[in-house]
Amino acid sequence: MDCATLLSVMTPVILFFFDISRSTPWRNKLAGVYRYAREVGWQVQSVDAKTLDRPVRHLLEQWCPIGCIVDRAATPGRPPRNLFDGTPVVYIDQDPANGGHDITGVLHDCAATAQPAIDELLSSGVADFAYVPHESHHHWCDERRNALAAAVRNAGRKFHLIRREEELAAQLALLPKPCGILAANDATALRVEQACHRCGLTIPDDILLVGIDNDEFICENTNPPLSSVLPDFEHAGYWAAGLLDERIRTPGAPPKQLVYGPALFVRRRSSRRFAQSDPRVSRALLYLADKTRDPSFKVDDVASVMNCSRRLADLRFREVTGHSILDEIHELRFEMACRLLKGTAIAIDAIPSQCGYTSSPFLKKLFKRRTGLTMRAWRKANTTR
Repeated sequence: MDCATLLSVMTPVILFFFDISRSTPWRNKLAGVYRYAREVGWQVQSVDAKTLDRPVRHLLEQWCPIGCIVDRAATPGRPPRNLFDGTPVVYIDQDPANGGHDITGVLHDCAATAQPAIDELLSSGVADFAYVPHESHHHWCDERRNALAAAVRNAGRKFHLIRREEELAAQLALLPKPCGILAANDATALRVEQACHRCGLTIPDDILLVGIDNDEFICENTNPPLSSVLPDFEHAGYWAAGLLDERIRTPGAPPKQLVYGPALFVRRRSSRRFAQSDPRVSRALLYLADKTRDPSFKVDDVASVMNCSRRLADLRFREVTGHSILDEIHELRFEMACRLLKGTAIAIDAIPSQCGYTSSPFLKKLFKRRTGLTMRAWRKANTTR
């Protein structure tokens, strides 16, 4: 049975080519592709380009796809010509300097994505900053470095260059302290954390650290938990599928590009530095970050972690952070509610329990009081579709 016959009797198939080594980006992009595919009745077949053991033409013969989406974030150079033998194709994260504006695809504004992380670091008040590049050279890595360097110099502060070819721990040890560091992505931030431990530096007292991708497995398991920016990968996938639909319907249309940036910034302990420090408060902050979702834990539990009375715990916590333990709990839960509203499709009525609230009406009233909007209206206003 040839492709034309198969297409007439089967659900239309599209192929999504990805790089499994970049787990969070491709999974979120694929989620966006799936969302669009459900709306139009496509079947999505994903292909790991790193382990591809058959020529693309064989995949085209096997699946008879109506179109292909290719994630180019980890692939340098221009897309190869005629690889897909006339099958409509759309690219995600092609390097704009290597054909990004000559193809149909969704491009990443890497400088815009880095901006929330840069703002977080600059707000800390430290005077010195550095960027740690990815181990491999990518255009998005250079764009993030350039954005940080320009912002730091515009703010009248010092930017220090970290070289990928030199030993990281030795370079970190030589930086002025405290120093704010933006890592190329979360995997790079994990390298920074490990290097800090090797050379006796503490995060966030010596090094304030922020990553990009919000890979929760990495971010929640670093010590301390890692602040990170989530790029709008899910919408990049959704928009790529929409562009593919347009190309399928209008084969002769000129190249078209859409641009995406950040979805949200998730603040964790790695970028929160206070004017004074106290090991007991540091333990409390780590405990709170871990227990926020548990509606049963109390301020008394935090005092136990700090190994002092509740009154002394609250006093010392306020001296270091400027607010009470209870205020910290409320702020962490509210920030989590905002992240779930903006970055997920979780039903609004399910969000309170996900954030440690025992009462849904309480969160809804709090949200309206703090933002002036209902949770539903805030989600609509803060989510790009």
